[in-house]
Amino acid sequence: MMGLSGYFNQLSRLPSVILADALPVLMHLGEIQLITACKRVLANRDQFDAHTAQRLQALNANTALIQALSPLESQLHDAATLLTITPHQALDHYRRILRNYPLCSEANLGYLQCQLTLGQTPDADALLTIQGMPLPDSLAAWRQRLLTQWAAYRTTVSAPWHRHTLAYRFPSIQDASDRDCGDPRISALLPRTPSAATA
Repeated sequence: MMGLSGYFNQLSRLPSVILADALPVLMHLGEIQLITACKRVLANRDQFDAHTAQRLQALNANTALIQALSPLESQLHDAATLLTITPHQALDHYRRILRNYPLCSEANLGYLQCQLTLGQTPDADALLTIQGMPLPDSLAAWRQRLLTQWAAYRTTVSAPWHRHTLAYRFPSIQDASDRDCGDPRISALLPRTPSAATA
């Protein structure tokens, strides 16, 4: 992932051998967006060196790995659809995806988005997973929005005039400012707003 990160938005500039070597890793991680982009670039090329051809043949022969991607793509699509309609159902979808693909960036982002929407304590492991992960622009922008929203949410929960209301609606986040949203690791991940830093 790190080696590809500088070319996420211009994969066509990479040699076929690098794309062929990256695809198995991306498949095991469940990075559907990057897998699709790499396959699209390779599909537009008609000549490969011996190593690249061998890698692609071996990959095509790994039917179990390839067949696992189709349901993953469907699950991510279904979860994204439910996210804006019934986030509690989307949360269950993302949980199931993360059991098989714990480092899938889209699933981790969706899982955190559901928690934000439902007013739940953020999952520290999911935050740690996405914090330093190289992402394509669209997912990187989603990550930044999430971290900013979480920081604003934590500031709101810290405000004395909001504590009673939020604690009534979401008992699990009562006095969240004192608990750093349930996990001390989270405070190091969330961007600090001026009011949060001085609260």
